[in-house]
Amino acid sequence: MIPFAYQMAALAAVAALMIVTSVIYLYKDAVIGFQSRLSEALGDYDFLSAMLIALAGPPEEDEEEDEEDEEETLLLGISSEPHDFLGIDKASYARAVLRFGMISGAFVGLLILLLGASVLVSVMLGLMAFGIVWALVPLMERDRINQRMAEQVRLFPFFLDIFLLMHQSNGDIQDAIKSYRDIFGNDDLSQELAVLSEDLKSHSMEDSFDRLRHRVGSEQLQNILGDLVQKLRTGADLGMALEQQAEDMRHLRQQLAAAAAERLNAKFNIPVVLAALATLLIFLSPAVAMMTASGFL
Repeated sequence: MIPFAYQMAALAAVAALMIVTSVIYLYKDAVIGFQSRLSEALGDYDFLSAMLIALAGPPEEDEEEDEEDEEETLLLGISSEPHDFLGIDKASYARAVLRFGMISGAFVGLLILLLGASVLVSVMLGLMAFGIVWALVPLMERDRINQRMAEQVRLFPFFLDIFLLMHQSNGDIQDAIKSYRDIFGNDDLSQELAVLSEDLKSHSMEDSFDRLRHRVGSEQLQNILGDLVQKLRTGADLGMALEQQAEDMRHLRQQLAAAAAERLNAKFNIPVVLAALATLLIFLSPAVAMMTASGFL
């Protein structure tokens, strides 16, 4: 005969399965929408960013932007703020961060409870996990944006070289964008170049580069693009302008690399000093112990 405890456990498992099935049925459309948004976002973003986009929910259909609003949104710079980087509005971004924190807190609390902790301890640790995730996610997204800016500066000279080669072989900027995306794939700069390609269909090259200048978040890259736009508007030869800008970008990359090396050296100073002090204490500890035992100290 099956023990009573096993019978109760089986009944509890069946009840839990029925509850979970009912919840999934009630929120089926929301779950399917979340999965669809997550799968689509994973093609262009890292997992954390894709999760935030999926948790933000579908865009509001009644908040359609007119042409002027779209122009203003474009000129704000999609790389400057986390919600702009993710392509969602500020309220949706805040809601997504809150939901992500709640899910993380609930998961940690349930896991601690299943490991045998009390309900009070599980709730407290769940709340701590919620607070940590809620505060940490925006910092991680801003760090990702800074990485994106640095990557754009690193990659832009390659695009200028490709554009110069295309120009010398009687190609145009659309050919250069296509060649770059074929070579480098869907990287951080490629996403901006895709927008640039669309801009070129309705704007001049100078205006399109100027709009790109407003979108990128790196101040150094903005200055380089500003110089390029100025040269093109003053009638400078396109090939010479591209060659000069590519050379300027290489110098900029060298400067940024040197600055990064200096920051890295500064970061290592404190650990090196602490490690040296720890090593000194290890060597001195036997002598200190002997002097203490002998009553000298």
